[in-house]
Amino acid sequence: MATVRYAIPSNRDAIREMKIYAIIAVAHQKEEWLQAHTNHWCLYLKTSETTSVRINMIPDGSVRANSDGLKGNLVVSELKYVVSADSVHKSTIRIMDGLNVGHIVDAITEAGREKYEFDEDAVGCRKWTTDTLDLLIEKGLANTSDAEAAKENILKLWPDGTSLPLDEGTYYNQSPALWLSCR
Repeated sequence: MATVRYAIPSNRDAIREMKIYAIIAVAHQKEEWLQAHTNHWCLYLKTSETTSVRINMIPDGSVRANSDGLKGNLVVSELKYVVSADSVHKSTIRIMDGLNVGHIVDAITEAGREKYEFDEDAVGCRKWTTDTLDLLIEKGLANTSDAEAAKENILKLWPDGTSLPLDEGTYYNQSPALWLSCR
């Protein structure tokens, strides 16, 4: 089963060719989680002053990569807005000139970062987003200071701004014997 899904598969090639001008790490409205709250985080690739492509790692409620957590799906969606109306915090990250959506998706898949499993509570998007920002820094695609500031913001519950430790998911390989645990 594919772990990268384009919301409109027939638009895949056109979406991949879209030039991007910035990456925006976004916290969505806080949600109840166990006895506390968390925000869902994802990345928006700004493609114009009024549009973006969302890179969103979400749990598949029915598929498990191992016995403990829920397999993630990387969903790539072309949007007619820059960030969702339910965003409560955003961090803009400058990028290397000349990037398109395909460069970002390929960096993720070449590193195996689309093969992510959320924890048993279906939580872990903040860890995935943090790891993806680290990857983009490592590849020289994102401005280091902007990405580091975004990572600091991911460690908070918004709009409160209070500290919230990361929940850790797991990266897996095609072979269950080769699962890789997050730090």
